[in-house]
Amino acid sequence: MAQHVTDRDSLLKALAPLRDGLFLGTDLVYDEASRTMTLSLTCPDTAAAGGGGRGFFLRPGKNSYRRHAIQVRHIVSYKQYLVASLEEVYVLDRAEVGRGGQELAFYFRPGDRAVMDVDQIDVRVEDVGRATAPPRKPGVVNPLLASEKARRR
Repeated sequence: MAQHVTDRDSLLKALAPLRDGLFLGTDLVYDEASRTMTLSLTCPDTAAAGGGGRGFFLRPGKNSYRRHAIQVRHIVSYKQYLVASLEEVYVLDRAEVGRGGQELAFYFRPGDRAVMDVDQIDVRVEDVGRATAPPRKPGVVNPLLASEKARRR
């Protein structure tokens, strides 16, 4: 099932159930030629949880996950910040819309983000529908502590 959104409120509503979704750094792709950003994430299957809520309190034996894709089109400028490597796991924290719909920002834990200026809000949020294995837990490391440990060595 795909949902096409073109306004701020619909975008934030469509992305709310995907909060805390997990993805690898390689799952966040910006294609400069088509001015498109695609983010693929793995989220708990809310249908397996009996519907209600965001599905993060799954019943025992119902640990199933689904893939979701978020595609943002009509990007004018794009900046991406990922602290860890592309092979690390990241968590989608939140999305924000600024400057009257001309700026979209996706925030990831542990403090990373993708910020883009857009001509207009043109986002496709799709439940890809493929059940996947449970995502591995993110290894959230404070970059200041990691650099301090490296200096001691």
